Amino acid sequence: RYRHTLAETWELGQDERAVLAVLMLRGRQTPGEIRSRTGRLYDFDNVEEVETVLERLQGRTDPLAAARPPRPGQKEQRWTHLLASAETPDEDDGPDAEGSGRYPAAEEWQDVLARLSRLEEAFEQFRRQFE
Repeated sequence: RYRHTLAETWELGQDERAVLAVLMLRGRQTPGEIRSRTGRLYDFDNVEEVETVLERLQGRTDPLAAARPPRPGQKEQRWTHLLASAETPDEDDGPDAEGSGRYPAAEEWQDVLARLSRLEEAFEQFRRQFE
């Protein structure tokens, strides 16, 4: 009754689907990490084969993957999928490379702390009602 047609619509091979699936599930990764995590979906012979697939995904008219700079202390570049608008290839890496990709602003922390303080006060007032 229902079936996935993404592979047919975008004309993706099994190797490309495996790479995209792992990138969507695990976030930014090096080609070596991708190779080690796609074993159940597709068996890549070597890292160069993964890099070929990534370059193919990046070279499409509408790219589905993009190279990212290496993490500090690493030499290999990482790759990310471009299936969601939340992450673009020009976005700076933040403290959590798998997450939002940016540092929270000081004002945001102040807002969070103020809200937490108000919640604590409200909870204390509520608790006093039952004492």
